[in-house]
Amino acid sequence: MKKDLFIELAVEEVPPGMAPEIADALSKGFEERLRELAIGFGKVLCHHTPRRFALLISGLAPRAGDVTVESFGPSEAAAFNPDGSPTNAALGFARGKGARVEDLEIAEREKGRFLVFRKKTKGGESGGIIARAAPEIIRSVRCAKSMRWSRDAAAFARPIRKISCFYGGKPLRIEVDGVPFSQSVSGHRFAGKKPFKPADWKSYLSGLKKNFVIADPDERMKAIEAGVKAETGRLGGVYRRDPELLETVRGLVEHPLVLSGEFEKKFLALPAEVLTSVMKSHQKYFPVFSKSGGLLPFFVFVCGTPVKDTETVIRGNQRVLRARFADAEFFYSEDLKTPPGGRAGELASMVYLSELGSYADKTARLGKVAVKLAQIAGKKGLEKKLKRAAELSKTDLATQMVFEIPELQGVMGRRYCEAAGEDAGVSAAIEEQYMPTARDSALPRTDTGAILAIADKIDNICSCFYLGMKPSGSSDPLALRRQAIGLINIALDRGLDFSVPDLAGFVVKTLEKAPYSGKPVENTKEVCAGVADFIAGRFRGVMIEGGAKADSVEAVLSAGFNSPAECGRRLAALEEARKSKSFAAVAVSFKRVVNIAGQSKGGKINPKLFEKPEEKHLLGAIEKIEKATGGGLAGHLKRLEGLKEPVDKFFDAVMVMDKNAKVKNNRLALLGRVKDLFFRVGDLSKLSVG
Repeated sequence: MKKDLFIELAVEEVPPGMAPEIADALSKGFEERLRELAIGFGKVLCHHTPRRFALLISGLAPRAGDVTVESFGPSEAAAFNPDGSPTNAALGFARGKGARVEDLEIAEREKGRFLVFRKKTKGGESGGIIARAAPEIIRSVRCAKSMRWSRDAAAFARPIRKISCFYGGKPLRIEVDGVPFSQSVSGHRFAGKKPFKPADWKSYLSGLKKNFVIADPDERMKAIEAGVKAETGRLGGVYRRDPELLETVRGLVEHPLVLSGEFEKKFLALPAEVLTSVMKSHQKYFPVFSKSGGLLPFFVFVCGTPVKDTETVIRGNQRVLRARFADAEFFYSEDLKTPPGGRAGELASMVYLSELGSYADKTARLGKVAVKLAQIAGKKGLEKKLKRAAELSKTDLATQMVFEIPELQGVMGRRYCEAAGEDAGVSAAIEEQYMPTARDSALPRTDTGAILAIADKIDNICSCFYLGMKPSGSSDPLALRRQAIGLINIALDRGLDFSVPDLAGFVVKTLEKAPYSGKPVENTKEVCAGVADFIAGRFRGVMIEGGAKADSVEAVLSAGFNSPAECGRRLAALEEARKSKSFAAVAVSFKRVVNIAGQSKGGKINPKLFEKPEEKHLLGAIEKIEKATGGGLAGHLKRLEGLKEPVDKFFDAVMVMDKNAKVKNNRLALLGRVKDLFFRVGDLSKLSVG
């Protein structure tokens, strides 16, 4: 009879962002182990709160199936001497497995033939097997920051204080590095009653609810959102869903109690971004907005402990928020006393990268890069604005407000520029230089802001590559991948055409003149090539994530990556062309061209060397397409369909690799012209076509 098994890990408070990752790792870890152990099961799920992980394995088969474990040893060549006798390697492997050489077998693997020892293990009672396997699975869970709380303890996100496990309604002992095992479960650490013994998963969840714990994170999220929405409406506000804040708050409480407070109306004179940043980022409060979009003097917050005296809790939260707003009010008034232009000198004492000077050096370089980019992209009349925007771009880093609330950089730069009477385009660009701040966040709305943003990002990327500070594996402490993705999305959104290698080359030349520049890790050409490859890699990911076919992206990139916007247009045209039934046949013909044209040395085509009418016919078709205009890339691809018939006839009638070298090279040059026509869009030989 199938039974359910569930485990609870009672832990010290886990940061909100880590809990879902750990729960997912536990679920996958148990699923994989169950399959390895040949234990049948229905589903595995893991609920999480800040102080517990509750894992359910439902429909567990009572016994595990028989398992054959394979252990591979030395290769066949290393295992036996020429006369067939076993070598020391084979004897040692057999001895290590408690077997004789005669018990070993030879198995084929990807890299050749190897000795293998196969041991068949009979399945046992599922509960006992899982109890023995669980400690290893729990120990294997890794997250961004693990810790040990005693000499013998396993590494985990936070100390595990207690383990409870129940199989078929009865406690099942699990031992993990000295962590106490309990036959009961505790509820909320303050409001919970006495520990209880759950009979099954359903009674476990209901028992926790009676003890003020909602174990299901989705249910907890819905309860929080419903409460915030209701409280916002009661205050006369309009509910604005904030998924990130909801998820954070969900990870902070086990039982949500939604309350609200108010603050003095005088604080509404502060920039709205300051108020919302303090409420959301620092206090995890939900701002209340009016129907017109402005802020109301209220806030909604979630208390993690059920309390009777809610007024005391509300007053305490109001007092904390009032103090933070008062600080912000002081910072704002003090910052306004010095206009942004007056802070430019302070940037000279603020280090950007120690080998590349200060933020004053950075802004001077940024102005040159932005102007150069505008010239390349054909955006005229922006030089004056770009120079001024670059000059003021980092001045808010020297303000008290941004020092205290770093996430407001750019936002406060715009605000302070507006207050000082700077040009509206310059002020907007100060904020837009950091856009997009997240994968799906807003992009710059002005050309000035878009160009400044790209210039800032390419400068950051080139600076790090110049100093050898490249991202490696999953490590990217300076968020260069995010900046490259932002650069690509801005270029695509605004249709800005510029050569990444050329712009990177310009940036690197300015870096070589940096006042504190040390010796670069790589030479200029290698840096520029590395930057271009890095951005091309991010382009690949952005396009595939956006829904483009992977082979289409490879086809476009294989034909060259220069401008993200230009590559984007080629990809869009190729994806549209692939919808045509006739296009697949063209791609197949083109593959034949590429397979042979790869041997072409280029050169001019000499019609006098043609021996077959099919050669002349193909050249005529090529010249007709080369002269044709109109329809953009889509029109060009449509015209290329007309090459299928002359290309196929050419291959049917002509032997390209003629004995006469001149004839052979002339035919290869002809196919090279065909290849070049397709390469205006992409290398179609990369496409998967039937």
